[in-house]
Amino acid sequence: MKSIDKKGDSVSWSLVLGVTVFGMLGAGRGLDEGTVSGNLSQNSFQQQLGFHTRPPKEVADIKSNVASMVLVGSIGGTILGLLVNDLIGRIRSLQLCIVLWLAGVIIQITTFGGVGQLYAGRLVAGLGVGMTTVVCPTYLVEIAPKHIRGRCTNIFAGSVYLGIMLGYFSNWGTSLHLSNTDRNQWVIPTSIQIIYGGLIMIGSFFTLESPRWLLKQGRDKDGVNVLMKLRNVDQHEADLAQELGQIYAQISEEQAIHSKYIVLKEILLNCDNRYRLVLGLLIQLLAQFSGATAVTIYAPEIFQIVGIAHSQRLLATSMFGVVKLLSALTCALFVVDYLGRKKALYIGVTLQLLSLVYLAVYIHFREKLELTVPIERAGVAAAAMIYINGFGWAMGWNSVQYLFNAEIFPTSLRSAASGIILVFHFVCQFACSKALPAMFLALHPWGTMVFFACVTFIGLLFCYFLLPEVAGTSLEHIGNLFLLPWYKIGRASKHTAEKHYL
Repeated sequence: MKSIDKKGDSVSWSLVLGVTVFGMLGAGRGLDEGTVSGNLSQNSFQQQLGFHTRPPKEVADIKSNVASMVLVGSIGGTILGLLVNDLIGRIRSLQLCIVLWLAGVIIQITTFGGVGQLYAGRLVAGLGVGMTTVVCPTYLVEIAPKHIRGRCTNIFAGSVYLGIMLGYFSNWGTSLHLSNTDRNQWVIPTSIQIIYGGLIMIGSFFTLESPRWLLKQGRDKDGVNVLMKLRNVDQHEADLAQELGQIYAQISEEQAIHSKYIVLKEILLNCDNRYRLVLGLLIQLLAQFSGATAVTIYAPEIFQIVGIAHSQRLLATSMFGVVKLLSALTCALFVVDYLGRKKALYIGVTLQLLSLVYLAVYIHFREKLELTVPIERAGVAAAAMIYINGFGWAMGWNSVQYLFNAEIFPTSLRSAASGIILVFHFVCQFACSKALPAMFLALHPWGTMVFFACVTFIGLLFCYFLLPEVAGTSLEHIGNLFLLPWYKIGRASKHTAEKHYL
């Protein structure tokens, strides 16, 4: 990561450390999703919760509660993050995230029976996980030089899939080397979160506070010194003075809208801003109910449904984690900016739709014939479709669900509007994860895939008719798009936004 000096040949290790510590904490959420996915399929975990003595409906309820309880906590964690991030600073907020997350993990792994303590632990962990979605991207945006800001911020999104992959592989490893009656089979993968979080916590004590937050608190000297270290320049550099001027101007703009009531009024009552909010909420709704997150959490069971043998199920799930990680990093760093938001979304959502249709047909055909073993070629194709679904998600909804929200709102409203959308994001993710086991029972697995395919098709229509293309458009000109009638916004482009009459 180069500094912003004119020579551009020196590295700011303070910047590297800050981006690493805050960016890699995205894996906290992924570790939870990856480990709970395997836990629910581990015989040792099922025995401890008494799955074998409970009716199918009760088992489905417990599974959905275990999987979704972190998401309930994440809703509260998002709100908590919005409240404390400006109050105590980015570093202390990050440390609070880690304390809550790891406290929840410890409560989980000390569960020896019953589900109450397990639910409580996952709820507490969710508070920390939810806070990370507010604290970490904010810090990364504030410390990164403008020419690498997008890539620095996308490290957080990409590290989610690093966590998922680690969780998948740890479950696969314990399933190979530990007995199905040994509770350590699920405790060890869950405990990896303590090691990972502990390393991030240690790194946080050597990380510099956000210069923007310091300047906002009136700590001008500290803020300037930190910015000099992050950019690896001295106080006489013209670029440093220019960036400081921009920070002070932005702080003045935010302080002009000092009332949270005024901000909410501006978001909800202004027609242009309300439309932006609706777009942001619809993106979250359609993305989550396309089924991709549910597939991530329940991947071993879905591989079982398409006929993958028990001995290979967790390995297939682990490779699914690798596919999602590589896809997310490739799409976030290269594809979205190269193709544009809408084109990437078209391709990604279409891949999801085709994979879901194939899975629905294959599972229905297999169930109808009451086959106990997979049809060789069709079964291999069904497993491949799960991987294609993950790639399509990474290229489509996952690439825009955070980025689009950060782009369409003006600076003075961005934090509050993004907070509202993030809360809704976790509500939708909770609802989908909670509903999936019951949907498998009520609609059958093939019917569940049909439901997800229908939502995905609606998402394609939404993208074509309502979502504007903002790639290559300056933040100042993006606002011009929303001055158009609502039915024209989805067909607008960069050139439309930059027309003088707007």
